[in-house]
Amino acid sequence: MTTNVKAITDIKSTNLDKVKYILVTYIILASSGGGLILSDVFFLGFVNLILFFAIVLKYNILKQFMLWQGIIVSFLVLYSIGVSFVFNATSNYTFFARYIFVFNIAMISIYYIKEDFFLYYEKAIFVLSVIGLIFFIWQILDTTLLFNLLKSFSNLFGIEDSLYMKVRAFNVNAIIYTINEETYTNIWYMKRNCGFAFEPGFYSFFLVLAIFVLFYKEGSLKISKRIIFYLFILLTTQSTTGILTIFIVFLFFGFNSINIKNLFVFVILLVLFISVFLYFDFGANKISSVVEENDTITTYESAALHSPDGVISMGRIVGFEYYFLKTMKVSPIFGFCGMDKYGHDNDIIGNLTTANGFSVLLYNFGLLGILLYVVALYKSCNYLVKKDLKMKMPFFFYLIVFTYIFSFPVGNTIIMIYFLIYGIRGNLLAEKNLRITKINREV
Repeated sequence: MTTNVKAITDIKSTNLDKVKYILVTYIILASSGGGLILSDVFFLGFVNLILFFAIVLKYNILKQFMLWQGIIVSFLVLYSIGVSFVFNATSNYTFFARYIFVFNIAMISIYYIKEDFFLYYEKAIFVLSVIGLIFFIWQILDTTLLFNLLKSFSNLFGIEDSLYMKVRAFNVNAIIYTINEETYTNIWYMKRNCGFAFEPGFYSFFLVLAIFVLFYKEGSLKISKRIIFYLFILLTTQSTTGILTIFIVFLFFGFNSINIKNLFVFVILLVLFISVFLYFDFGANKISSVVEENDTITTYESAALHSPDGVISMGRIVGFEYYFLKTMKVSPIFGFCGMDKYGHDNDIIGNLTTANGFSVLLYNFGLLGILLYVVALYKSCNYLVKKDLKMKMPFFFYLIVFTYIFSFPVGNTIIMIYFLIYGIRGNLLAEKNLRITKINREV
């Protein structure tokens, strides 16, 4: 495997740029979906203002910033006109403003941090994972005490639980750690480590990506102490999605660095994966239960009738079916674009939501938005893997990111938008370099 040293270089902690480190840490926490305070539209606007003066003007990327503003604003204006026509009402400008702020933060980060994003990302995840492990052990030993302390902190700073978390009877988020349990239990092996994320499944994404970065830095499937630590934390999440995507990571690096040593490590990891997948409930049993789900849309609508003030969370498959039918019936091209209370569904029978992130994107932006999102994400992942990381089989990386976007309502988070538009900057730079080369040849 040819390693692009520039893409992910190792810098000692003493040489870390504090501004970049803080920005990446903010992106991680704001994307986690736990507490809404860091991703609130007004807070996002405040961060945009800071980044504009501290980075855009200071580092002379105003031209790139304005070009990007033209692209994203034009796109959202098109959507605003379309959805206004469909609903015969004024668009939800707060909904569109949030996306502008999120895209701006992702774009500025790409131009400012560049390839070093992955370096700062892994270092930030390691610190947050250590903190999360300490809290998780505390949660196992004395859940009540920890819950009360975190709840006091949450109430003090007005941290609101996300809509998805409201379906849990026992949950609290304090930015750096989350308790999210359906029912209170003292059984230690039923506890799941959410870390800083709103849900243990999405926390696994950050861990899997960190493992990906470390494997890339090593240039092979070398198992370091850091990777063992992340794999252990991944197990504490009991995430089916995490187990499946870490296997994709193994495949990715196995195919990109084929030799006897890596083959031996790959076989060991494969045996470990199969053992975990078959033995634990969050493996094959969990997938079987999802596939064999008997609940229908009518089942959930009936449940919502008996809980008009609560939130009913549908399964991923039936949730997609419900959102698809709803979108196709009302606004198939542009979706709802925030023309309801949550950006999800909210009607007279109560709140119906789903963990299926793909259906939420469809509901918000319709078939046009889904098509553009899927194509842009693939082209961006393709550019990142082939051009920057100098590796083969970019589809594997795309599959990792897409799996989480499909499994959880996180397609609009800063870190996912970062991957969505990463290739745009790369292609713009490539075109610029071609123009410069052409001009030099003519001269």
